[in-house]
Amino acid sequence: MNTRISGVICAAILAFGTMGISAIQPTGAAPDATARAVAAAEAFLATLDAQQRAKANPALDGSTRTVWSNLPTGIEMQVGAKERNGIKLATMTPAQEKAALALLASTLSRDGYDKVMAIVDADQVLEERTGPKRPATSAIRFGRGEFYVSILGKPSLTDKWMIQFGGHHLAVNVTLLGRQNLLAPTHNRAFILSTLCCRETA
Repeated sequence: MNTRISGVICAAILAFGTMGISAIQPTGAAPDATARAVAAAEAFLATLDAQQRAKANPALDGSTRTVWSNLPTGIEMQVGAKERNGIKLATMTPAQEKAALALLASTLSRDGYDKVMAIVDADQVLEERTGPKRPATSAIRFGRGEFYVSILGKPSLTDKWMIQFGGHHLAVNVTLLGRQNLLAPTHNRAFILSTLCCRETA
């Protein structure tokens, strides 16, 4: 990896903080913020076929909500799972990816969404630079396509459900329960505390 590319990756990682589980952060979201998230979740699920929906929308329980990681694809997660919940961007059509990212955007501030996508873009650069040099037998993958989206539970204005988006160096977990939208646990503590919050304005 040359100095310029290495600098881009390192700058992105340093800008977004270090590994850690945040304290629960209630956002006190307005009702329309939750309604936007529900609408975006339903719109995303509507783009999927039955098999994709089954993967993208598992139940929300004590097991599924712990499946998240900041590690790249191909490395066993800290909780022992070998794959994240949901489906990855690489398997989606352009319309499905657009709906998936709209779902993510519905739960973040504009700055938060921009920072998430900066991490995704930096990881794509990493894959382009390191992929050709990895052994063909390596299961490790980086890049935009290796970020996963999942909706745990049924999107609801009143009942608890969860959105997960994650890949290498990024794990966003948003739990929604009526007006209480909580961003925890998550990778990149400084990132969350400064810019990730549910939108209360259009």
